[in-house]
Amino acid sequence: MLDKIIAIKNIGKFVNFSSKSTPDWNGNLNKLTLIYADNGYGKTTLAQIFKSLQTQNSDILIGRKTTFKTEKPLVNFRFTDKTIKFENNTWDNQFDDLEIFDSFFTAENVYVAHRVESEHKKNIHSLILGKENIDCEKELIELDNRTRELATQLKITKLEIEKFIIAPLTFDRFIWLAKQQNLTFKIENQKQIIKSIEQFDILIKKKPLNAINIKLLELIEIEKILALDFVRLSEIATQKVQTHIENNCNNNDNWLIEGLEYLKADSCPFCGADTKENQLIAAYKDFFSLEYKGHIQKINSTIEYFETLFHETKLLKIQNLLIENKGLYDFWQNHIAYEVVIEYNTDLQNTWNNFHLKLKTLFDQKKQNPLKNLFVSNDIIEIYTTLKLGVDQLHEYNQNVNEFNELINKKKNEIGEYKLDIEKGKLNIYENTLKRFDLKVNNLCEKWKEQDKQYRTIENDKKQKRENHKKRFETFVTSFAKYINGNLEKFTDDFKIVFEKPNFIGGKPNINYYIDLKGTKIELGSSKTDEKKASFKNTLSEGDKTTLAFAVFLATLISKRDELPKKVIVIDDPISSLDIHRISATTQRITSLVEKMNTQVIVLTHNLLFAQKLWQTSNIEILPLELSNENGSSILKKWDIEKQMLSEYLRDFHIVDSFAEKDEGDLLNVACALRRLLEGNLRLRFPKHFTSKEWLGQFIDKVRNAENSGSLFQLKTNGDFELLCELNDYSKEFHHSNQNLSSTINRKELKLKTKDAMKICIK
Repeated sequence: MLDKIIAIKNIGKFVNFSSKSTPDWNGNLNKLTLIYADNGYGKTTLAQIFKSLQTQNSDILIGRKTTFKTEKPLVNFRFTDKTIKFENNTWDNQFDDLEIFDSFFTAENVYVAHRVESEHKKNIHSLILGKENIDCEKELIELDNRTRELATQLKITKLEIEKFIIAPLTFDRFIWLAKQQNLTFKIENQKQIIKSIEQFDILIKKKPLNAINIKLLELIEIEKILALDFVRLSEIATQKVQTHIENNCNNNDNWLIEGLEYLKADSCPFCGADTKENQLIAAYKDFFSLEYKGHIQKINSTIEYFETLFHETKLLKIQNLLIENKGLYDFWQNHIAYEVVIEYNTDLQNTWNNFHLKLKTLFDQKKQNPLKNLFVSNDIIEIYTTLKLGVDQLHEYNQNVNEFNELINKKKNEIGEYKLDIEKGKLNIYENTLKRFDLKVNNLCEKWKEQDKQYRTIENDKKQKRENHKKRFETFVTSFAKYINGNLEKFTDDFKIVFEKPNFIGGKPNINYYIDLKGTKIELGSSKTDEKKASFKNTLSEGDKTTLAFAVFLATLISKRDELPKKVIVIDDPISSLDIHRISATTQRITSLVEKMNTQVIVLTHNLLFAQKLWQTSNIEILPLELSNENGSSILKKWDIEKQMLSEYLRDFHIVDSFAEKDEGDLLNVACALRRLLEGNLRLRFPKHFTSKEWLGQFIDKVRNAENSGSLFQLKTNGDFELLCELNDYSKEFHHSNQNLSSTINRKELKLKTKDAMKICIK
């Protein structure tokens, strides 16, 4: 609680105010303090002093320094538990429980220049959060910053550690390696194991020996081809043709075959003679039939097959395989125990070439004279025998190769039980473990572990706090809307505020809201909103906007219900553009804060009607102060509000009198003034019995219960009392000046009532 305003100096018009300089007031404040001031006496400056204290913004007061004074600004407040000074251009302490409603609150949080901008939505979001949520968001921001710092530190430490890691081990495995004993011995031993396995790996990849296969025509088959003749021809035809070929064709029958193609219809193609009876021609035809052609084709195909078997590439391939096998055998005999030597020493090339050359000569002769029987000479048989012996030796060679290859496969199967990659992996682990527990590296690893532990702990904490924050915020939004609309209902039933369900994009709560105007959704809009479109700007009156701002402020207080007893609430002119009904509703909400919430409230106003309403409606003691000017300085002093209210009597007198005599004035304003006039008149006439805290109905009850003597009894019996009771019954519905009653007022009836009131007042 703010107990006392001790001094304000050199700030605006507060040149030299001190509570010691006010004889009728010692500077102490009440739970409810009303400060009245006409324009120009320092009310705004006083409000800004509170704002500077709330925000700890020294510039506010430095900028309002009294221009003609050289001394620095000074403020001295005494709170319940401490004194706070503004001295040497700074506050020496802070007061966190100060809440202020003023034009700045409205402009920052609700609207400015009749518009709702994005900043207002952000700020009202902060208001909705409440202290617990605001603290949580601040904590989450701090945790975010901390995790970012830790992430950077983790990255730097990781880079330092990675310099010592031997590939292919990953960082995650390296950091969590377990300490081992005798690592130097294990590393050397593992290297020997790997060296042995690498030899085995070479064996696994090494190929076995090649089997060498040669197909060789049997000599008897060769002899059959060479001796092949056309046995189906008659012996005469065969003899005649054979003799003719030998005598006339130089043993070449090709031209005879071609000539027979030109013989047509048994006529000679040269002379046209009849050849039907020519026995030689008949023999030619018989001899060179299709069967003869088949005979030739068989000879040719056999010879071609022979050429394929004995092509020079075949011999080259065999020689290459023999050379390759020699190298493979030399390699494998170092790893496999094999008693038989695998080798082939036969001079196959010369025998092969000689046999091929001689046999090719015979085949060429056979192709020249297919009907001639040719015989294999003894030298060819001798060469063939040698070649056949060489081929048979290859069969024995292949048997040895197959046996040797079986031993190779067995060896490979044994070697396959070893895993080179696994053993290399073990060596990598041993070597990295040795690096890992080097003193320098170990310190880095332990540092990284601690940073990682902190990072994970904070991340888990953030996750839980965000989830709790989300649930709590959704609850707060619902409550906040309820509080705002609950306050709005005290002022009007025309509109309410609706908050949409919060979203949590980016991990932070975000809200949107709109105005419900008698069931119609009105978007807030912005400075860019088309004037033709309904929005906050053009659908709410100035009074509606002021009412909304004050309702939002009250909602922020209710959301801090538990903290209100220790709060100081400053309310600066909350009734701009409000009608009489809303002024009354505002005074009720203010007094409720003090009465029900036990909160200290300081109200600043330049509106006399609002000040009077607050004074009259409060059931608790109000300290009325006013700002005035003495000796060139604004000062705070006691305000005689009762005396001030009496001067208002004349205003109400003229309002009622003008309507009674001239039928001039607003009906509701006249109806309200009528009751105030009667109350003011009776307070003047009966100041001992009718105080400013009492209403007309209460005074009438006093008169009704008055004893047989005294001024109240005289009023009861002088004929005006019944008229006064009638006027009370008529005007009491305007007691709270509800603007909705304007349409129900009967002009003629009001005219009569104002005349009756004037009869009472002018006696």
